[in-house]
Formats: sequence, structure tokens, C-alpha cells
Amino acid sequence: MISLFRTLKKVFKNLFTRGLSHYDRQLRNDILVITTIISQNPGAPMILLIDGKVILALFTYVKKPEKHKIVEWSAAQYEELQLHAIATLSSVAPFLIDEYMLYQGNAHVLAFLEWCDSEDSFFSHGNSFHGTGGRGNKFAQMRYSLRLLRAMVYLEHETINKDLCEKRAIQQLIGIFKNTISKYNDKEEAILLEIQSDILLILSGLCEHHIPRK
Repeated sequence: MISLFRTLKKVFKNLFTRGLSHYDRQLRNDILVITTIISQNPGAPMILLIDGKVILALFTYVKKPEKHKIVEWSAAQYEELQLHAIATLSSVAPFLIDEYMLYQGNAHVLAFLEWCDSEDSFFSHGNSFHGTGGRGNKFAQMRYSLRLLRAMVYLEHETINKDLCEKRAIQQLIGIFKNTISKYNDKEEAILLEIQSDILLILSGLCEHHIPRK
């Protein structure tokens, strides 16, 4: 069993930080699925995810795409992997709070959300399962980032929520909410409503027991 853990640890590190081929991309997607399954099993060996620094590896995708680093893949392939990684974080991070805070998870997500809400030119392909509703915009990235924040806020862990408030997450989320209202259109109604709903749930979770935050 120990030998298996060590082998998987090496796989996690190499695939998330160095694998660039088509085969690596496919295997990396499989690893993301396995990671999610592990996190959902109460008896799973979380030490594997901790020692493998999986949270840190996943956060390497929670940032604005850098073209010079993804020339080996198409933009659509990278987007698929990015969204899958953020979705995996939503399942894994709530079980690894110390690692999430150690690697400044809140800061990563808020910075990424700032980019998602910016006017930077970016053409999302929206071809993958995770990219549904996000073609030609950054709504898919925003949706999964908000799902991650919602999962963390719902833990009611004061360290996490206090850190978010100190980073002015409430003000940032209110700004994003207002911007999504101004961008409303019938074609993107479903994903925009989901984004707005998650923002309200996050704000509710942050402010529910703290009157000064309201």
C-alpha cells in the first residue's frame, strides 16, 4: 500500500506540472476523476492528496491562461482541463482546509474571479461538459470558481470566511453580481442565473452570523 501511495504521488506531481502530450492530457483528466472519487470516500487515504500536493497542483490552473505555456495544446483542450481542475477543487478542498489555506486558496480564487469579470479579450470555446453555457465568454470559469467559493464558505470555517472578508470578497462579489445583471441576455440566461444564485448564497453564508458584514 505504501508503495502504491508513493507511485501515485509521483504520478500526481509529474502529470500536473510536466505532462504536455495528448496522452498526458487524457491521463490527467482521469487522475482528476480519481481525485474527486477519493475525496468523496469517507475512508479514503487523504494523506495521498496531501503528500502529493494535489491542492497546489490544481491551483496552477486557477489563473488566466498563458498562451506561451500551452502551445502544445489547443485553447479548447486547455480550457477543458482548467475547468475540470476547478471542479475537482470544489470536491477536494473542503476536506483539505489546511492545505487550501496554506496555498492561499482564497487569494487564488478571488484573483481569478477578477479576471473572469474583467473586459480582457478571451474567447471561450465552451465545447466540453464543464464549458456548457460559456462559449465566447468567461462565464464557465466564473461559474466553477464560485462553486468552489460556495463549497468553502458553506463549511462555516471562520478562518476561511474571515480571510475572504479581509480580502474584500463581499465587495468584489457584489460588483460581479451587478455586472452580470448588466450582461443579461436570453442566450446565456441559465448560466447567468446560476452565477447570480451562487453569489447570493456565498454572501449569505459570509454575513449570516455577522451583522457588521451586512
